[in-house]
Amino acid sequence: MKKMKATIKEKQKPVVFKKAFWSIMVLLFVGACCLLNYPDPVIQFDHQDDEGRMYISVVNWSDYPDELFVESPDLPPCGDNPNSSRTWVDIYDGATDAKIYGFCALDENESLQDIWFSPGNYSGQVYIIINDRKCKKNYKSNTIEYGECVDSFPDPVIAFDHIDNDGRVYIPVTNWVDYSDNLFRQAPEFPPCGLNTNSARTWVEIYNAKTDVRIYGFCALGTKEDLQDIWFKPDTPSGSVYIIMHDRSCSNDYKSNIVTY
Repeated sequence: MKKMKATIKEKQKPVVFKKAFWSIMVLLFVGACCLLNYPDPVIQFDHQDDEGRMYISVVNWSDYPDELFVESPDLPPCGDNPNSSRTWVDIYDGATDAKIYGFCALDENESLQDIWFSPGNYSGQVYIIINDRKCKKNYKSNTIEYGECVDSFPDPVIAFDHIDNDGRVYIPVTNWVDYSDNLFRQAPEFPPCGLNTNSARTWVEIYNAKTDVRIYGFCALGTKEDLQDIWFKPDTPSGSVYIIMHDRSCSNDYKSNIVTY
């Protein structure tokens, strides 16, 4: 019986040695992986969808290997997901550094091209942090602007069209297609136009070209197509005018050419 026990112990030694060997090899492999460093992410605003989600993409997504996004049950879970990815991506407000949203289950590097968040404001600034949890390394991106104020528009081009029977002079914006309907969304977050608390984001004002005195204005246009139908009642039979489109959300003014009527 003693001989048999000795034999069993001798047989166990190689098994124990192999386990120890492979444990050491795994530790060495993990350590070697964590010696690698990756560049900080470079992000850019991509688009806003119909549900208001802002999409930002990591331009240099290919610099990160898919291994960073493998399922990692050995790391703390993401809520009820015990198999969340090794690397998490979090989106932060660029002004307050508050976390806005995050992704804990991306499964490949290409997914970095399609991250998004639902903003609390129509525009703002964000950055992301890529958090490699296994190696305890963070990679912080540049800060970008998103939303309404990313877009820029050309100055309006107006033309004299006609005078109606009531003496109103019509001066349509000929390049109205160059503008976004979002410029004329209801904007209750800004001061009202008289009693109208839901006036448009962008107001259109008509000015006397000789005196720069305001003649008339539109504060409740609903779409860009409405720019084809702006008018005013002149004090004189003839003269010259221009318009200014004032985007109140982005504090941008777009001034037109001068036309005579």
